[in-house]
Amino acid sequence: MNIIELRKRDLLKLDTLKIHNKVLNTEGKLYIYSYKNKWIRKNEVLKIYFMNNLIDKKIDVVKNLLLNKKHINVQELVLPTSLVSIDSNLSGFSMPYISNNINLVLLLKNNNVMLSKKIEFLKSIYKIIEKLDKIKKLDNNFFLGDIHESNFIFDTKKQIIRAVDIDSSYINNSYISPAKYLTVNKKIINMNKYPFKDNNPIPNTNTSILCFIYMLLNVLSNDNSYYWSIDEYYNYLNYLRDKNCSYELLDNLSKIYIDGIDNEFNINLLDTIDVKKSYKLK
Repeated sequence: MNIIELRKRDLLKLDTLKIHNKVLNTEGKLYIYSYKNKWIRKNEVLKIYFMNNLIDKKIDVVKNLLLNKKHINVQELVLPTSLVSIDSNLSGFSMPYISNNINLVLLLKNNNVMLSKKIEFLKSIYKIIEKLDKIKKLDNNFFLGDIHESNFIFDTKKQIIRAVDIDSSYINNSYISPAKYLTVNKKIINMNKYPFKDNNPIPNTNTSILCFIYMLLNVLSNDNSYYWSIDEYYNYLNYLRDKNCSYELLDNLSKIYIDGIDNEFNINLLDTIDVKKSYKLK
C-alpha cells in the first residue's frame, strides 16, 4: 500500500484547494500536491484530517478502499490513491485532482439551471448508485453512505458526474461516517429497514435510495425535503399528484417512510417528469 510521507513543514508549503462556501467540508483540509511520475508532472489532492478521535476509523475506511480498488471499477468514483503520513503519523490520503469541475450543489440549487439539466445530473448520480450494487466482489458490502449534493462534482472536461468524499463510504462493515441526510433524521429511527449502529444508520440500499429521493425532491421543490415532517412529505406528494406526476413515480417516492417495504426507484421514471412545469413550493 502506497504511502506519501511528508513533514509538517512540507505541508505548509502546499497550496490549499479552494472550496466554495456552499460546499460542505467539515472533516479535513485539502491541499494540492504536485509530484513527478517519470518525466510527467502530476497533481493530486491531499485530504488531511483534522486531528480528532475519529482519524483512525477514517484511515481504516481508506485502507479498505485501497485494498479493494481492483474490484471497484467505476470511473465516476474519485477513489483514494495513497495514504498520507505527516511526521510519521497516518493523517489522510491522496486522490486524483479534477481541476475542471463544478460542485453539484452549485448546479442543483441554481435557479438559472434548467430543470431538464438538473434531472440529467440526477440520472447520472443514480446510475453511480446502481453501479455499486453490481460490484460482485463487494455485494451488499459497499455503499456511498453520505449521499448529498456536495459530495458530487461535474467534471467539465470529461462531461461526467463524479462522486467525491469516498472516505465516507461504508465498505466491508467499516466505520459508519455521519451522513447529512441520515444521522440526525429522527423520522427513520426505529424503522427496521434503516437499522442503526452507534447512533448512525447502517448504509444499505434503502438508505441510498432515501438520500437520492431527498435530492430529487430538493430539486423539484426548491426546498430541503429532508427537513419536512412526514405529514409535510406526503402533502408534497399530493401536490405532485395534482401536477399530474405519474402514479409509478409517486409510488416509488411514497415508500421511504413505510416500514416493512423496501425502497425502490426506477430511473426511467425521471423521464416522466414534465420539465416544463414548476414543482416549487410557494
